[in-house]
Amino acid sequence: MIIIFCPNCGNQINDNEKFCSKCGNQIKQDSQDNNEQMKQSEKTISNNISQNVDTEKNYTKYKYIGIFIAVILLLGLVSFGAYSYFAHKDTKQVEQNVTVEPNKENTASEDKNNAVKEDVKQPVEDIVNLEYTQNDKFILGDKEVAYFPNSKISFKNVGNNCSVMLDDKNQVLMNFYTDVLVPDLSIKELKLANSNKLFYEVKCTAGAHAKLEGYWLVGKKNGEWTVFISMDNLKSFGINPDKYYNMNNKIVNGKLIINCFHLEVPEGKSMAEGKKVDDCYVKVDWDNNKQTFRMY
Repeated sequence: MIIIFCPNCGNQINDNEKFCSKCGNQIKQDSQDNNEQMKQSEKTISNNISQNVDTEKNYTKYKYIGIFIAVILLLGLVSFGAYSYFAHKDTKQVEQNVTVEPNKENTASEDKNNAVKEDVKQPVEDIVNLEYTQNDKFILGDKEVAYFPNSKISFKNVGNNCSVMLDDKNQVLMNFYTDVLVPDLSIKELKLANSNKLFYEVKCTAGAHAKLEGYWLVGKKNGEWTVFISMDNLKSFGINPDKYYNMNNKIVNGKLIINCFHLEVPEGKSMAEGKKVDDCYVKVDWDNNKQTFRMY
């Protein structure tokens, strides 16, 4: 039951009464109106409560959405900050590397330039031509001594498979051994073009057909007489000392040509009818930088 008031006198009445017990005013319509008002009020209140509930639900939902968005933004900011930090760090490292690498290149370039300068300071390879002098000597057996006034030295055979080079006091400077008791000795004097530096080409042969028994190219190195080329050096160019060879050397365009050959003589033919076959053809020149002979 709902308590209402008479709209005429204000008396308190029940909502089911049609007339006011005090003034007799009919209140049915008003009651209905009031009832309608009450229902409308209840409906409004219910709607408000529903709206409040919905609002609360929406607030809760939006609160979680906001928290979720905030978390996403926070993670994004953290990721961006980390990326920026490491990217900046990598960029600095690359900049450092780029700075260091040109320095290395510059250092290598400077070293290379210095090396080039050092090479320029050093003499380039200076190949000097060779020349024969007119002082060629030949000793047949042990009957003679070959004397060379330019260097004041002499050569002679002394028997016992040995020839010797002597100084101006007849002191032995070098020995030349062969398998022949007293070979023939051919000596040619060489010099460097535009120089007074002298060398001696010593060739030992035996027999009427000048079978090669030994070969030496000698001269001074650091003030001492030295053998620069011998039969041992010619082995790498095809010479076998146990075989029969002849030798015919000459100067061509400043190079000494060492030419060893043999004659192939058909059966029943003479040596004069033999065919020359080259076994060794070596070019020799003087390397002034290394102070030695080149063979090729």
